[in-house]
Amino acid sequence: MGRKASNSNGFCDCAECLIGSERIPPPRYHDCDYCRERNQLIPQAEEIANRRVAEGHKNAAEWTRAFAIVMDTLAARLLNGGTHYKTR
Repeated sequence: MGRKASNSNGFCDCAECLIGSERIPPPRYHDCDYCRERNQLIPQAEEIANRRVAEGHKNAAEWTRAFAIVMDTLAARLLNGGTHYKTR
């Protein structure tokens, strides 16, 4: 994985680098491949969070916490084998 700017000005096409309607340069340790792979996990994480937070007992904070925990778990394999964050 690595940072990849798809435009000659150094900007990338990641949603994380779009604020409103303006594209910003990627942050220093931005990794387009990681963002793309992590974003592909969102539907699975939503489904798991929905199952974990029982129907009728859902509130925004409870679901958000469940979703964040699931995303962290699913994305761990993308971060240097799940042991720590990638640094350059």
